[in-house]
Parts: sequence; structure tokens; C-alpha cells
Amino acid sequence: MNRYTLLYIEDDVETVENVTYLLKQYFKKIYIALDGEDALNKYHKYNPDIILSDIEIPKLDGLSLVTQIRKSNKYIPLIMMTAFNDNNKLLNAIDINISSYIKKPFTKKRLIEVIFKAIDEIEHLSLINNNLIMLHTDTQGIITEVTDAVVKISGYSKDELIGNCVSIFKSEHTRSEEYKELWSEISSGKEWHGELQNRKKDATHYWISSTITPIFDEKFNIKGYRSIQTDINKQKIAQNQAIKDSLTLLYNRTIFDTTFQKSIDLAKRYNTYFTYLMLDIDHFKSYNDTYGHLSGDKALQSVAKILNNSTSRADDYAFRIGGEEFAILLIGLDEKESLNFSNKIRESILALKIEHSKSSYKFLTISIGLYNAKGNNIVDKEKICSDSDIALYSSKNISRNMVSIVKGELEQ
Repeated sequence: MNRYTLLYIEDDVETVENVTYLLKQYFKKIYIALDGEDALNKYHKYNPDIILSDIEIPKLDGLSLVTQIRKSNKYIPLIMMTAFNDNNKLLNAIDINISSYIKKPFTKKRLIEVIFKAIDEIEHLSLINNNLIMLHTDTQGIITEVTDAVVKISGYSKDELIGNCVSIFKSEHTRSEEYKELWSEISSGKEWHGELQNRKKDATHYWISSTITPIFDEKFNIKGYRSIQTDINKQKIAQNQAIKDSLTLLYNRTIFDTTFQKSIDLAKRYNTYFTYLMLDIDHFKSYNDTYGHLSGDKALQSVAKILNNSTSRADDYAFRIGGEEFAILLIGLDEKESLNFSNKIRESILALKIEHSKSSYKFLTISIGLYNAKGNNIVDKEKICSDSDIALYSSKNISRNMVSIVKGELEQ
């Protein structure tokens, strides 16, 4: 207990002396105030851990004092002392969220019991504050409260978070539709549970499992939301290690097979465009033979970096599906946009100027087979892969460093 400080408010000097003598062995520091105004000033000046106050004090009565303090601190333990059997005052005290009360005259045992209860409350709140990732917002998503655990995981200070919109955590890798569905759920009064990738202050990302619950007022209107989160970043990293290619860090063939159909289903559900790119590094065997496999690995990593940087939207995926073969899945780009996207990748890889003496371009290049369709016009996975493979080898046979569209149109 001697780690904590106490603000004691009492206008009877003799009582102050007796109670202070009794409690000083338990507290690091005891601050004394003889009236409500002095107590409020000392509260703001010293920021005590516990407040012990008589309900009847001059200048600013105990209930008014507590009301003022609760505006800035909802959780500090507040103990009220009263010599009166005024049930209305006790009910009012409960309404303004006092922690407990003591009737005068009280015994030493009773006082110590109440003080220990307040200490337990502090330790419980400290445990929550330091370990529970929890934040409150108003109905517009403006942050009103955060625990220290939120500060620790996000890298933002409390001052930077409180008063800011919860979208400060929004990751560019999460689909807008997910956020819309989330807000639709909680604004209708329902609880939402799911996993989100959040953005830190330093622009890195972390994963949380979140339960968001509406908070209701006495008329059952929503007055805000509470989000309780669990840090699942380590689990996600472990999952990523199982689904990523170890050399290029792109998604591996296993995830390609499962994501392909999901992307088709998503495009059909929202009646939007589905794009598939099949990519292959030109003359890669001769590149390995000429420059060695270590240089070949570095070349693969350089190509993968461009593919990864080009697929930053929520529904974009880049894969290494084997050797020098790569694939990309996109949602929402029409044929012209998909062709521009493909050529930008092709040009970016050529712009790396990775020397390749066996290539007619003298630098490492890539060929691409492109498929694009919308909604119910999207064919099945086997047909898409087969046609894209034909388009890819059309690029290879004509000149390499080329994009060929499934329907036969070529673009260099």
C-alpha cells in the first residue's frame, strides 16, 4: 500500500489528525484538504491514487466534488464518509459512481477494510490498463478512452489517439467492404467479432482479434462503442510463414490454389472484374547457367519485390507458383486497367536493368498471360489457367517481354 497516495478531505481538524495518524503507515503520501475547492485544486495538482472525502464539506460539497472529479477520471477510487442517515444523499453518491462509503463514527477495522478494497480496485484497473487492449469511441468513431496497452501496441500516445477518429488504425490492406460491414453491424446494436490488420504510427502493421460492443444509455440508445482486442500478431506471423514462399516472401502455391476460387466468388458476388496474370521470367534457365543460382535467387527476389509492391490493395495477391513462374490475382480492374497494370509490371522489371547477356533485350525481362472478365462472365479456374497459359506462351513465342490477353490481343 505504501506505493500509493491519498487525498483526504475533512473539515474537522481533530478527525483529520486522528485519521491521518492511522493511515500514514499505509500510504506513500497523504494530502489534506479542509474544503471542496482546496480538494479540487490538490486533486489536479497531485493526481492522487485514492480519494477519501466527507460528504459534508464547505465551499464545494462532497457530491459536487466527486461530480467534478469524475469528469476527468472515471476510475479513481472514491470513498465517501457520512455522519447522516440520509438515504437520498447515499443514492446520489451511488449515481455519481463512488466506490464505497463509510458511516461515521467508523472503526479502525472498517476504515482499513474500505481502504484495502480501494487498493484492490487500483491494482485491478492497473492490470486492465497495462494488459487489456481496449478503447471506447462515440457513435461517430471518435476515440474517447484508451488503455495503456493500446498505446503500447500502436505506438501512438494517448493525446494523439483521444479525440482522433478510430480510422487512424485503418490498414490499406483491409477491404473497405469489411469496415462497412463492421459499422453496419454495430450501429444496428449488434456485437461484432473478427480479425483486423491495424496500422501503427510508424506505418508498420499488426493483427488483432477484436470484439466491438455497442454501449447504450438509459433509454437504450447507442451512445458509443467498446472494442476489446487481443494481440494475435505472433500467430499471424506463424501463419504467414506457412503460407509464404521462403525465398520471395510471396504467397506460395498452396495459398494460390485456395485464394483463386475465393477471388472468383468475390468478383461474382459484387459483379465486378476479376483479373489473373500468369508471369514467367524470360530465359531464366540460361540466366542461372550464366550467372549462377545465387544470382538467380537474387533476381527472383527483385522480381517478387515489384510484384508485392504492386499488389497493395486488400484484394490483390501475388504468388510464386514454382521456379521462375509467378501469378497475380486482382479484383476491380477492367480490361484496360488490367493491361496497363500488367505493362507497368513488365516495364518495372525491365527498368531494374538486371544484366542478362543471353536475352535480346540484354536485361532480365518477363512475359505475361492476362485474363480479365466481369461478374457472371468469369469462367472456371481450369479454363482461366489454361487460356492464360496459352496467352503467356504466345508472348514467349512472339518476342518475350510482352503481355498477351486471353482473347488474343497482344500488347508490347
